[in-house]
Amino acid sequence: MRLPKRKHADRGYLTHAQVAALADAVDRNATVVRFLAYTGLRWGEMAALRVQDFDMLRRRVNVSRSVALYRAGRRTAGRTPRA
Repeated sequence: MRLPKRKHADRGYLTHAQVAALADAVDRNATVVRFLAYTGLRWGEMAALRVQDFDMLRRRVNVSRSVALYRAGRRTAGRTPRA
């Protein structure tokens, strides 16, 4: 028996102009807004990035960790679900 195909909700993506307007609207960290918008990273993945995760020659970012903040205020780093 074949299961019916799952329907996905349409995803809304920001245009370049909307990303620029959002980055201009924030008081600080406009570069972070642009980085997250154009890479698709989650906040915790970006927060766990280290210098060695950036490959400038190939223009790549290696995402292998994520940071989570728990109620006790502790930060933990671990492997991402995507990795």
